[in-house]
Amino acid sequence: MLLRVARQFALLFVVILLLDDIIDFVIEVMHFLFELLHLLIEVIEGFVEEVLEHLLHTGHHASETIIVNVVLVVVIYGLYRLYRAWPHVYRRLKRKGRAAWLRGKRRKYDYWLSLSPRQKIKLTAAYAIGIALMLFWLTL
Repeated sequence: MLLRVARQFALLFVVILLLDDIIDFVIEVMHFLFELLHLLIEVIEGFVEEVLEHLLHTGHHASETIIVNVVLVVVIYGLYRLYRAWPHVYRRLKRKGRAAWLRGKRRKYDYWLSLSPRQKIKLTAAYAIGIALMLFWLTL
């Protein structure tokens, strides 16, 4: 029990200590994924443009105009579907989030009730010491 609390505080300490590096890493990964997505879109666009130029005997500008118009229609349709589905999705996410929060709260409550008074004192002391040490370290 005390080792679990110590691991939680050690992880919190590492996250606070390396927060800037973690944020930079996440941003770099997202940038890399967006670059890959952009390359994929460019390849698909080039392929579709070549197909349009050969099938419809259009020029480069006309093919790009057709692609842009089709993409705009698809995006507008997708936004319309999202607009129509958003209330249902929001209610479902809210309900599932509340259920998960209540399950977690119930699990913690049942765990607390299963502890002996001595274990409750140890657990409370471990959290109090951990929070005090974190506050001491943060205010240095």
